[in-house]
Amino acid sequence: LIAGLVEPQAGEIRVDGKLAAGGEFRVTANHAIELWAEGVTLRGEVRGLPDREPTLRVISPGWNLLVTPDARIPVEAIAEDDFGVLEVRVRVSRGGTVIVDRALRGRELFELPDVKPREKLSLRIVAKDAKHEVASRDFQLRVVNREEAVSSHESTRKILRQKIAGAVPEAVEQLRVDLRVHREEAEMNRFLDAALADKLDRADKLLAES
Repeated sequence: LIAGLVEPQAGEIRVDGKLAAGGEFRVTANHAIELWAEGVTLRGEVRGLPDREPTLRVISPGWNLLVTPDARIPVEAIAEDDFGVLEVRVRVSRGGTVIVDRALRGRELFELPDVKPREKLSLRIVAKDAKHEVASRDFQLRVVNREEAVSSHESTRKILRQKIAGAVPEAVEQLRVDLRVHREEAEMNRFLDAALADKLDRADKLLAES
Protein backbone atom coordinates (compact mmCIF):
# COMPACT_ATOMS: atom_id res chain seq x y z
CA LEU A 1 0.00 0.00 0.00
CA ILE A 2 1.12 3.52 -0.75
CA ALA A 3 2.01 5.79 2.15
CA GLY A 4 0.97 9.44 2.12
CA LEU A 5 0.28 12.36 4.42
CA VAL A 6 -2.91 14.36 4.95
CA GLU A 7 -2.40 17.81 6.45
CA PRO A 8 -5.39 19.91 7.59
CA GLN A 9 -5.23 23.67 7.27
CA ALA A 10 -6.56 24.23 10.79
CA GLY A 11 -8.27 22.53 13.73
CA GLU A 12 -7.80 18.88 14.53
CA ILE A 13 -8.29 15.72 12.58
CA ARG A 14 -9.49 12.31 13.73
CA VAL A 15 -8.79 9.18 11.77
CA ASP A 16 -10.92 6.13 12.44
CA GLY A 17 -12.05 7.84 15.65
CA LYS A 18 -8.53 8.61 16.91
CA LEU A 19 -6.85 12.01 17.09
CA ALA A 20 -4.07 12.36 14.50
CA ALA A 21 -1.02 13.83 16.25
CA GLY A 22 0.09 17.04 14.61
CA GLY A 23 -2.76 16.78 12.11
CA GLU A 24 -0.91 14.14 10.10
CA PHE A 25 -1.48 10.45 9.47
CA ARG A 26 -0.10 7.76 7.24
CA VAL A 27 -2.45 6.20 4.72
CA THR A 28 -2.31 2.41 4.87
CA ALA A 29 -5.86 1.41 3.90
CA ASN A 30 -9.29 3.07 3.71
CA HIS A 31 -9.80 5.55 6.56
CA ALA A 32 -12.80 7.48 7.86
CA ILE A 33 -11.71 11.04 8.71
CA GLU A 34 -13.33 13.90 10.64
CA LEU A 35 -12.01 17.45 10.56
CA TRP A 36 -13.06 20.12 13.05
CA ALA A 37 -12.49 23.73 12.03
CA GLU A 38 -14.27 26.83 13.31
CA GLY A 39 -17.21 24.87 14.68
CA VAL A 40 -17.77 22.91 11.47
CA THR A 41 -17.26 19.17 11.22
CA LEU A 42 -16.23 17.76 7.87
CA ARG A 43 -16.38 14.03 7.29
CA GLY A 44 -14.94 11.98 4.48
CA GLU A 45 -12.89 8.98 3.50
CA VAL A 46 -9.28 8.56 2.42
CA ARG A 47 -8.51 5.49 0.34
CA GLY A 48 -5.11 3.91 0.06
CA LEU A 49 -4.25 2.68 -3.43
CA PRO A 50 -2.41 -0.64 -3.85
CA ASP A 51 1.06 -0.40 -5.33
CA ARG A 52 1.02 -2.65 -8.38
CA GLU A 53 4.04 -4.36 -9.87
CA PRO A 54 5.74 -2.67 -12.83
CA THR A 55 4.98 -3.92 -16.32
CA LEU A 56 7.91 -4.82 -18.56
CA ARG A 57 7.93 -5.27 -22.32
CA VAL A 58 11.14 -6.40 -24.01
CA ILE A 59 11.78 -4.90 -27.45
CA SER A 60 15.19 -6.48 -28.03
CA PRO A 61 16.30 -9.21 -27.93
CA GLY A 62 13.14 -10.96 -28.99
CA TRP A 63 14.60 -14.46 -29.21
CA ASN A 64 17.59 -16.60 -28.26
CA LEU A 65 20.82 -15.57 -29.99
CA LEU A 66 24.01 -16.91 -31.50
CA VAL A 67 26.69 -14.39 -30.50
CA THR A 68 30.38 -14.01 -31.16
CA PRO A 69 32.72 -13.13 -28.25
CA ASP A 70 32.97 -9.54 -29.50
CA ALA A 71 29.25 -9.13 -30.23
CA ARG A 72 27.45 -5.89 -29.44
CA ILE A 73 24.03 -7.06 -28.30
CA PRO A 74 21.17 -4.57 -28.76
CA VAL A 75 18.97 -4.44 -25.65
CA GLU A 76 15.81 -2.37 -25.29
CA ALA A 77 12.78 -2.59 -22.99
CA ILE A 78 9.82 -0.48 -21.91
CA ALA A 79 8.89 -0.47 -18.21
CA GLU A 80 5.90 1.30 -16.68
CA ASP A 81 4.57 1.60 -13.15
CA ASP A 82 1.60 3.25 -11.46
CA PHE A 83 3.86 5.22 -9.09
CA GLY A 84 7.09 5.29 -11.06
CA VAL A 85 9.85 2.92 -12.17
CA LEU A 86 13.02 3.20 -10.08
CA GLU A 87 15.32 1.44 -12.53
CA VAL A 88 15.65 -1.10 -15.33
CA ARG A 89 18.68 -3.38 -15.40
CA VAL A 90 20.27 -5.95 -17.69
CA ARG A 91 21.78 -9.06 -16.15
CA VAL A 92 23.81 -11.66 -18.01
CA SER A 93 24.67 -14.91 -16.22
CA ARG A 94 27.10 -17.72 -16.91
CA GLY A 95 26.52 -20.95 -15.01
CA GLY A 96 24.54 -19.16 -12.32
CA THR A 97 27.12 -16.38 -11.88
CA VAL A 98 26.14 -12.85 -12.93
CA ILE A 99 28.83 -11.40 -15.22
CA VAL A 100 26.91 -8.29 -16.34
CA ASP A 101 24.61 -6.19 -14.14
CA ARG A 102 24.05 -2.75 -15.64
CA ALA A 103 21.37 -0.09 -15.75
CA LEU A 104 19.46 0.11 -19.04
CA ARG A 105 18.48 3.52 -20.39
CA GLY A 106 16.71 3.36 -23.72
CA ARG A 107 18.26 1.22 -26.45
CA GLU A 108 21.87 0.24 -25.71
CA LEU A 109 24.52 -2.06 -27.12
CA PHE A 110 26.06 -4.43 -24.58
CA GLU A 111 29.39 -6.21 -24.94
CA LEU A 112 30.16 -9.45 -23.13
CA PRO A 113 33.18 -9.56 -20.81
CA ASP A 114 35.74 -12.33 -21.38
CA VAL A 115 33.54 -14.97 -23.01
CA LYS A 116 34.63 -17.84 -25.25
CA PRO A 117 33.04 -19.99 -27.96
CA ARG A 118 30.85 -22.86 -26.75
CA GLU A 119 29.86 -21.01 -23.58
CA LYS A 120 26.15 -20.69 -22.81
CA LEU A 121 24.83 -17.52 -21.21
CA SER A 122 21.44 -16.18 -20.22
CA LEU A 123 20.24 -12.58 -20.44
CA ARG A 124 17.44 -11.19 -18.30
CA ILE A 125 15.95 -7.69 -17.98
CA VAL A 126 14.49 -6.57 -14.65
CA ALA A 127 12.40 -3.54 -13.66
CA LYS A 128 11.99 -2.21 -10.10
CA ASP A 129 9.60 0.10 -8.31
CA ALA A 130 9.68 0.97 -4.59
CA LYS A 131 8.49 -2.49 -3.52
CA HIS A 132 8.64 -4.91 -6.42
CA GLU A 133 11.01 -6.37 -8.97
CA VAL A 134 9.74 -8.04 -12.16
CA ALA A 135 11.86 -9.89 -14.68
CA SER A 136 11.66 -10.89 -18.31
CA ARG A 137 12.15 -14.46 -19.41
CA ASP A 138 15.73 -15.63 -19.79
CA PHE A 139 17.09 -15.19 -23.31
CA GLN A 140 19.70 -17.83 -24.12
CA LEU A 141 22.97 -16.66 -25.67
CA ARG A 142 25.15 -19.31 -27.29
CA VAL A 143 28.68 -18.05 -27.90
CA VAL A 144 30.17 -19.22 -31.20
CA ASN A 145 33.25 -18.34 -33.22
CA ARG A 146 32.98 -16.02 -36.19
CA GLU A 147 33.07 -18.84 -38.75
CA GLU A 148 30.08 -20.59 -37.19
CA ALA A 149 28.16 -17.31 -36.90
CA VAL A 150 28.77 -16.49 -40.57
CA SER A 151 27.84 -20.03 -41.67
CA SER A 152 24.58 -19.95 -39.72
CA HIS A 153 23.80 -16.52 -41.14
CA GLU A 154 24.40 -17.70 -44.71
CA SER A 155 22.12 -20.73 -44.22
CA THR A 156 19.35 -18.49 -42.92
CA ARG A 157 19.87 -16.08 -45.82
CA LYS A 158 19.43 -18.90 -48.35
CA ILE A 159 16.11 -19.84 -46.76
CA LEU A 160 15.03 -16.19 -46.80
CA ARG A 161 16.03 -15.86 -50.45
CA GLN A 162 13.84 -18.84 -51.37
CA LYS A 163 10.91 -17.42 -49.42
CA ILE A 164 11.30 -13.99 -51.02
CA ALA A 165 11.40 -15.47 -54.51
CA GLY A 166 8.01 -17.09 -54.01
CA ALA A 167 6.51 -14.54 -51.66
CA VAL A 168 2.78 -13.94 -51.73
CA PRO A 169 1.48 -10.49 -50.65
CA GLU A 170 0.28 -11.83 -47.28
CA ALA A 171 3.80 -12.96 -46.37
CA VAL A 172 5.72 -9.85 -47.42
CA GLU A 173 5.45 -7.97 -44.12
CA GLN A 174 6.75 -10.90 -42.08
CA LEU A 175 9.60 -11.39 -44.54
CA ARG A 176 10.54 -7.73 -44.11
CA VAL A 177 10.72 -8.30 -40.35
CA ASP A 178 12.82 -11.45 -40.87
CA LEU A 179 15.15 -9.57 -43.19
CA ARG A 180 15.56 -6.74 -40.67
CA VAL A 181 16.36 -9.25 -37.93
CA HIS A 182 18.85 -10.95 -40.26
CA ARG A 183 20.63 -7.64 -40.84
CA GLU A 184 20.68 -6.84 -37.11
CA GLU A 185 22.27 -10.20 -36.31
CA ALA A 186 25.06 -9.59 -38.84
CA GLU A 187 25.62 -6.12 -37.42
CA MET A 188 25.55 -7.41 -33.82
CA ASN A 189 28.25 -9.99 -34.59
CA ARG A 190 30.32 -7.49 -36.57
CA PHE A 191 30.40 -9.12 -40.00
CA LEU A 192 28.00 -6.82 -41.85
CA ASP A 193 30.41 -5.68 -44.56
CA ALA A 194 29.59 -3.77 -47.75
CA ALA A 195 29.06 -6.92 -49.84
CA LEU A 196 26.59 -8.45 -47.38
CA ALA A 197 24.81 -5.12 -46.90
CA ASP A 198 24.37 -4.91 -50.69
CA LYS A 199 22.82 -8.39 -50.84
CA LEU A 200 20.40 -7.51 -48.05
CA ASP A 201 19.53 -4.21 -49.72
CA ARG A 202 18.70 -6.04 -52.95
CA ALA A 203 16.51 -8.52 -51.07
CA ASP A 204 14.72 -5.65 -49.39
CA LYS A 205 14.16 -4.03 -52.78
CA LEU A 206 12.63 -7.25 -54.12
CA LEU A 207 10.22 -7.30 -51.20
CA ALA A 208 9.29 -3.67 -51.81
CA GLU A 209 8.39 -4.57 -55.40
CA SER A 210 6.32 -7.61 -54.38
